[in-house]
Amino acid sequence: MDSGSAWFISVVVICMPMAIRFLPGFGPWGPDITTKDYLREYLDDSSGAPTNDASATQIDVLAAKFAEQSFWPAGDNRARFLFIFAWMVMLLALYPVRTGDPTILIAALILMGLLAWTLQRGMFGIAKLLLAYVDPRLVTSRQHLLGESLVQTINRSVFLSYRRNDSRGYATLVRDRLLSVMNKDRVFLDLSSLHAGEDFVLALDQAIKKSDVVLVLIGPDWLDVRKADGTRRLDDPNDFVLRKVALALQQSPLVIPVLVGGAQMPSEEQLPKAIHKLARRHAQALDDGHWDYDCDSLINAITTGS
Repeated sequence: MDSGSAWFISVVVICMPMAIRFLPGFGPWGPDITTKDYLREYLDDSSGAPTNDASATQIDVLAAKFAEQSFWPAGDNRARFLFIFAWMVMLLALYPVRTGDPTILIAALILMGLLAWTLQRGMFGIAKLLLAYVDPRLVTSRQHLLGESLVQTINRSVFLSYRRNDSRGYATLVRDRLLSVMNKDRVFLDLSSLHAGEDFVLALDQAIKKSDVVLVLIGPDWLDVRKADGTRRLDDPNDFVLRKVALALQQSPLVIPVLVGGAQMPSEEQLPKAIHKLARRHAQALDDGHWDYDCDSLINAITTGS
């Protein structure tokens, strides 16, 4: 096999993963898909892929982040290094450096590294041209969108339930995120919503009854926090978290378990009888690695849920 054929075959092999990604957008040679469908080719659910009911605003913001090189193929450094490495391997396979002089060897490797970097840049440049064919928004800089949250105002009341020594910090973060799209008086978090001297038991009960949505924040220790005698707090009938969740399941139209800190959804067998139906509610995970995407999904669930 001559060097020209070897080059062609090597380029095809290296480009195959990227080509497969782009094929769905090639008009008559692939299915007619939307930008939302195309973004799913790059993102799995845990990385912020748009859901079926994602709003046009969410798709627009996601496309803007894509254009600003927030993830592969435009900006993921791991992908860049992978392709540079692939080009290096191909160059070394086609033109092996056979010399006993370390200076020449180092110079040759540096030269091949620069050439591999140039080839990678060219490949990603072609990728961006193809992206522009799929949807110009995927390569058009719109930084004014990146500083905004979902441009909407939620007219629903939300109550945040959490356990202080399990997810207090996350509760504050979720509250702050909700306040970017909601009025302050529609988000109830005891840390900021209770007043000095107020009967907090009565206030919490009333807030839950008035809420359209109750978010039950579940962290890694939510299920197994213990009292001084070694028994689970959740098994204590007077436990405030237990009482709030039980009341929410009875009174609130929508109860959403929110998993934070890598927590897993408890099973019915792990929960006390008073709240075992919580395990049947579809949970929304908030991952630290893609917090904004997950919070957008949570806000969308709050907005569209019934």
